[in-house]
Amino acid sequence: MTERRGVLLPAQQGSANVPRYFFHVRDGQDFLDNNGTVLPGPAAARAKAVTTAGAMLRDKGETFWSGTEWHMIVTDEAGQIVCELRFSARCPD
Repeated sequence: MTERRGVLLPAQQGSANVPRYFFHVRDGQDFLDNNGTVLPGPAAARAKAVTTAGAMLRDKGETFWSGTEWHMIVTDEAGQIVCELRFSARCPD
């Protein structure tokens, strides 16, 4: 997600030894994670993306079944995509 580079402020960057990852959500509009989360590396960021997305899906309730796709894009401090998760579901009427 290219928007990350324009939003990241130097004060938000983690140290070189402890990377920060940003969990952006697109659900009809963009919700940018401007704070990020410090994690040990890309594998931990991917695991966090799965657990966070699972909690978000649980909280969406019936609105999840509308068929509208939403996704989470995880980026590192340089704005490089670490992973992307996509979700949609629908129930035939």
